[in-house]
Amino acid sequence: MSRQITIDAIRAFNGNREFKRGNTEVKIIDGVESEEFVVWVADYCPETSLVDLLLEGYEQTVLLLHGNTIAVKDSKGTWISSGGYVPKNGATGSITTMNRLKAVTGVHSLIQRDKLWRLNGVLWNGEPVKIGEWPYNEYQ
Repeated sequence: MSRQITIDAIRAFNGNREFKRGNTEVKIIDGVESEEFVVWVADYCPETSLVDLLLEGYEQTVLLLHGNTIAVKDSKGTWISSGGYVPKNGATGSITTMNRLKAVTGVHSLIQRDKLWRLNGVLWNGEPVKIGEWPYNEYQ
């Protein structure tokens, strides 16, 4: 069973509503006004034209844990990542991150075995992936 903070955060994320409790936050970012957005597009969606997004009135919903982006949702889909955090034990990411991501729509299974994460049954290194375009995997 999910913790109440996870349930509330995912409700806000799915409903495109702002939320903040403890170390978990959901932000609604008017992408074209955000430096975070420009960096995110350059890193994860290099094929996307910023001009097209300006014309669309682009907006994104971002799920953060300890200030690190772990999920992003917009009109084109949902992306998830471990947020770049690597625990000292060498695991793919934190248990808290994994629990938040398990609740994101489209994540059918996210487990940790031998410190490695498996997303929807496939090894995953925590790098950003678009839900629905799985199974991309550098380990295959």
